[in-house]
Amino acid sequence: MLMKCFSFKQNTILAVLLVLICFNLNATNYYVDDNSSTGDVYCLNANGDNANDGLDANNPKLTLTDLLSDYATSFNFGDTIFIDAGNYTDNNLSSPLNGVVIQGAGMGVTNFVNGCADCYFMYIDDNNTTLSSLTLEDYNDQTAGAGQVIGVLSGTVGVNIWFVQVYKTSTTSSGSDFPIIVKAHTDVHFKGG
Repeated sequence: MLMKCFSFKQNTILAVLLVLICFNLNATNYYVDDNSSTGDVYCLNANGDNANDGLDANNPKLTLTDLLSDYATSFNFGDTIFIDAGNYTDNNLSSPLNGVVIQGAGMGVTNFVNGCADCYFMYIDDNNTTLSSLTLEDYNDQTAGAGQVIGVLSGTVGVNIWFVQVYKTSTTSSGSDFPIIVKAHTDVHFKGG
């Protein structure tokens, strides 16, 4: 009897491991780089968008906007978008499909610096989205009545905002300065930043 229980446990553990391995094999890595190798972590000696696909560290997209636009319906749970060191101006983004990680190279290293009026970085409305290791600077979403940079919309769960630095937001005189807005009925986890 004890042998049967042990065998069942072994088979269960093996089955779980196989599922995890298969899950990771289906995940896709995407790459964004500013066409400069200065400080790069993910895309050393990148060709700067020559192949225009973003699926290879040697052929990254130049902007997160282009990558999200090209692959909007292709993302799968567990996919990771690696954004290398550099300065980017992407704004007014929708989150990728459920379960995607947007991974920068570090706060103060991967910088989204914006100077446009009425702009925000991203509204997250997809579950299990992760933003990590970024700096978001100088966003000014006055249409929302505040210097909003990130918005997590109602009912969104499993959102992770890890080591994201937000500063230099501005607002109208009547608005309040809340750079990160978390709506009702959400599940959001913050770490660092």
